[in-house]
Amino acid sequence: MTKAIALLVGLIKVDSNSSDYSDERRDGIRGSVVDANNMKLLLDKKGFVINKLLNEQATSESILKYINDAASSLINGDLFVFLIR
Repeated sequence: MTKAIALLVGLIKVDSNSSDYSDERRDGIRGSVVDANNMKLLLDKKGFVINKLLNEQATSESILKYINDAASSLINGDLFVFLIR
């Protein structure tokens, strides 16, 4: 049976000490968490195992960990979706 895994990353703010990226002058950035949540709803219907990292959770270390975990568990023919917004 085909395995399907998704990693959804929504970044409005990454570091609590950094500036807020949700500045309304930057078109679309403020919707990044909404985009990740909407993609989750879509992929849930398709049976994906979903990992979602939002804002401060989405460190380079955590993203790489999820990608490495997926790479070690998937085989030829399986699916991996990676969304970063």
